[in-house]
Amino acid sequence: MTADLNVEDMVIFLSGPMRGYPSLNHHAFHEYAEWLRSYGFTVISPADHDHEIGIHPEREDFDINADTFGTETISTLMAWCLTKVLREATMVALMGGWEQSKGAMAEIAAAKAVGIPVFEIDRPGERLLLLPTPVTVKLNDTPSPVAMLLMSRDGA
Repeated sequence: MTADLNVEDMVIFLSGPMRGYPSLNHHAFHEYAEWLRSYGFTVISPADHDHEIGIHPEREDFDINADTFGTETISTLMAWCLTKVLREATMVALMGGWEQSKGAMAEIAAAKAVGIPVFEIDRPGERLLLLPTPVTVKLNDTPSPVAMLLMSRDGA
C-alpha cells in the first residue's frame, strides 16, 4: 500500500532517547533526520537545536551527566521540544529506544492530546515505513487514530 502524500506540507518532529546515550544520541538523530529529509520531509530534530544553541556532546569537555548544559536546563530543552510538537509538527516520528525515554513519552502524550499522529520509524531497505505506535492515549474514551504509511523515493 502506497499513500499519496504531499511531503512538503509535512513537518516531522523526531523523537527518541538522548540522556544515557553516548553524545546524547546525536549521531542517530542526525542520521535519521538526514534520511527523512531525503524523502522531502521537513524535520525538527532536538539534536539540531542542541547544536544551534551551543550544546555539542561530541566535545571531550562536555559533561553528559550534567543537569544543565551551559545555560540550558533539561526542563528548558523539553519545553522547546514540546512547543515544537504542539505548534509546528504535523507528525511525531519515534526512533528506536523511545520506550525508555521520558522525553519521548512526554512528546507522545502532547502529540496525542491534540491529535497529532505518532509513528515508529522503521527502515526496511530503502523504503520509509512509519508504523503506528503501540502507545494509545485515550481522550474522552476515544482511542487516537492509527494509520500506516509506506513510501519509496521513486513513488512506487
